Amino acid sequence: MANILLVDDDPVLLALLGKLLRRLGHAVTAADGGRAGLAAAREPGGPAFDLVLTDLRMPDLDGYDLIRALRTEGATAAAVILLVSSHLEGPDPELARAAGADAWAAKPLHAERLGGLIQRLLAGQPAAAPAEGL
Repeated sequence: MANILLVDDDPVLLALLGKLLRRLGHAVTAADGGRAGLAAAREPGGPAFDLVLTDLRMPDLDGYDLIRALRTEGATAAAVILLVSSHLEGPDPELARAAGADAWAAKPLHAERLGGLIQRLLAGQPAAAPAEGL
């Protein structure tokens, strides 16, 4: 079981991904946007997150800026970060890497493949491909 910070501005996707991750046995803290995700990471006495799954396109703080900020926070500095986006073919690999993402993928997300990718990332294994389609 991992402590996962889930960040997305789409309430439907946030609920669905949260439910999926909980069914996979993870503890999930859901945040409805980039600023809420950053606040969750800064919550005094909050959990140290093992993994952050964040959307790229959010109106208040985009995924790249969120990742850069999370890399400076104690609760997320060492977390595995997975960046996802429905923008064309997903996040820009160079920008994702430069921001500090460990892996990135394009939406829509397939439940079994997402679960497998998270399991590999938490085990310290790289994604099967840099921009693994899920």
